Amino acid sequence: MGATWSFTKIFVSGEILTAAQLNQLQTDITNNFTPSGMDDYSSTLAEMKTKTSPAGGSQPTDLSGELERIR
Repeated sequence: MGATWSFTKIFVSGEILTAAQLNQLQTDITNNFTPSGMDDYSSTLAEMKTKTSPAGGSQPTDLSGELERIR
């Protein structure tokens, strides 16, 4: 899922969502979208060792690319 926290609502196909449910989802995301609330990019030893050189203007396109260049 990419997060270390769980949504408080499980959505069901065809369900009518209430304003309260959508507001709670927004609150969950706002409160938990922090570095400690995100899943790791080191699930395996090989993944932990993944590096990319920033030499030559290699620009990342996502957070995993950013982490590879920091390593």
